[in-house]
Amino acid sequence: MPDARYIYQSIDAAFPRLNPEGQEEVRQAFRDAALILTDDLQWARASEVYQRSDDDPQAPVVHASLSDLRLWSHVGVPEKRTWENVFRWLSQLQSGQELQSREFERVRKTLAKHPSDVWQHCRHWLSAANTWVPVERLKYRVTMQGLVRRQELFPHVREATADFTMLKAEVYATEPLTRLRELQEVIEERPANLRELLAYALTPARHEPAPWIPELGRQLQRVRFAQDPALEQRCRELARRMSDTIMVRLRKEDKLLVEPSIDGTPVGPESARDVLWYDQYLFAREGKKGGARGADR
Repeated sequence: MPDARYIYQSIDAAFPRLNPEGQEEVRQAFRDAALILTDDLQWARASEVYQRSDDDPQAPVVHASLSDLRLWSHVGVPEKRTWENVFRWLSQLQSGQELQSREFERVRKTLAKHPSDVWQHCRHWLSAANTWVPVERLKYRVTMQGLVRRQELFPHVREATADFTMLKAEVYATEPLTRLRELQEVIEERPANLRELLAYALTPARHEPAPWIPELGRQLQRVRFAQDPALEQRCRELARRMSDTIMVRLRKEDKLLVEPSIDGTPVGPESARDVLWYDQYLFAREGKKGGARGADR
């Protein structure tokens, strides 16, 4: 640390004696490269750090042992976090770029703190592919209440999906964030080998007695969600479908391939499953009855 302070002090002392061109070269160097040591022992550019902390403990600040230097004002390090300099920093992010780990975490924290301001003024948001994209390109959204296996989707679908997992429910329940379709609700895992599976389904010997499934469906039709009529309707629709469901037994050698789709269009590669709920049939491989990973609507 003493060596680092000596270097910064030398630049600090030399800066006022430089001609305008030399001073601008120094500013440019601190703008372009991560040359500033922060309090959490990371390196940051001038636009990514502040001279002192404010009420936000997550804001990166110049290391305490270096904070007294005038150099930071000379090279454009903001004194403290404000929406104006946050907006300036976000505006410098390249549209469409994939954010790396430290930058990614800082963007997430900023979106959690200023969601409406970022959406309305920056007109960009973090996608499920960890890219910084224009809001006009976003069609879907993923939240903590509606997680999906996003890594199994094609890149162009993830890039069209807004990442709202850092937001509270009351935030993404407001306009204009509600205009995006919930990815969990629109995505469907469809059988890739449908003809083969239907042949199994139409074979009575393959039917597995499971009286608990229709009984559970009938009981779930009684659920009530007074604060969320849409959720109540969705649950009852699924319950009615469950009450008519037939379990179909698959042997170990039988294939059960599914592909995720939206509005009938594939949005991810095929993958193997042990369980799949499709239409009125619950396909389950031997030894994987009910509740196994891969059961889908």
